[in-house]
Amino acid sequence: MEMKKKINLELRNRSPEELELSDNIISGGLEVLAEKCPNLTYLNLSGNKIKDLSTVEALQNLKNLKSLDLFNCEITNLEDYRESIFELLQQITYLDGFDQEDNEAPDSEEEDDE
Repeated sequence: MEMKKKINLELRNRSPEELELSDNIISGGLEVLAEKCPNLTYLNLSGNKIKDLSTVEALQNLKNLKSLDLFNCEITNLEDYRESIFELLQQITYLDGFDQEDNEAPDSEEEDDE
C-alpha cells in the first residue's frame, strides 16, 4: 500500500522565498507549493519519497524557482535524471547544488557578504 503524505502549509499570510522540506516522507502533493508559495526561489526536498518526474511536474508553476534539491530521493536513480529535470523545469538554474554544466551553486553566505 502506497502512502501519500499531503503537504499542509500554514504560512500565516507569508509567502517564503526559501523552503526547507528535507527528510520527510513527501511523495506527492507538490502542487500546493505553487498555490501557497508562489515566490519560492529555493526548495529543498532532499531525503523524501519522490520517485518520478510526474510528481515534480507540479513545480513548473513556480516561475521564480531557481534552485531545487532532490538529493537522496528515489527520483535521482532515474536514467538521465538531471537532464530530465532541467528540461521539465526550465526556470531552475541549480539542481542538487549544481547547474547544467556541473558548476557548483554559490553559497548563500558568500552572496550575503557581497
